[in-house]
Amino acid sequence: MKNLVNLLQQAIDFNYKCGNKVPEYDTLDYWRALENQSGLMVEESTEGVDAARLNDAVESVDALADELFVIAWKIEMLQKSGFDVEGALQAVIDNNAKKVFNSFYEACTAKEQIELVKDEDYFVETSVYNGLPFYTVRRLSDNKIMKAVDFVPVDLSEFVPK
Repeated sequence: MKNLVNLLQQAIDFNYKCGNKVPEYDTLDYWRALENQSGLMVEESTEGVDAARLNDAVESVDALADELFVIAWKIEMLQKSGFDVEGALQAVIDNNAKKVFNSFYEACTAKEQIELVKDEDYFVETSVYNGLPFYTVRRLSDNKIMKAVDFVPVDLSEFVPK
């Protein structure tokens, strides 16, 4: 992973070599270009979903490589326009960390609260990382890690250009 930043930069360089430019922020051209990149990400991710459904290892890694290639240019577009992409990502990581409990009791309490407001089945998953136990509440139907009932979504407005 230590070479990932270099590889993403190579993808960004490719775009510049092909004549791609980042349109001026908050113009119609900018938003259409960002829409286009997002659409390409959906396309590549859909190929990844299809590959996983078919148990196709080659197409799975191809989809991931294509997703990273496309996201590199989207990151460039946002950063060149004044977005603090790294700050936003860190804020999302910090916020998602609140879905992981250090106490089994806290996780069970969160599970019970979720079950009071949602009519689905949940369970507490225990994992061990670096020798320490951690707990998450997961939806039984798809293993999705759940937010606590009082979970506050992250506010990313400070990472957007003024």
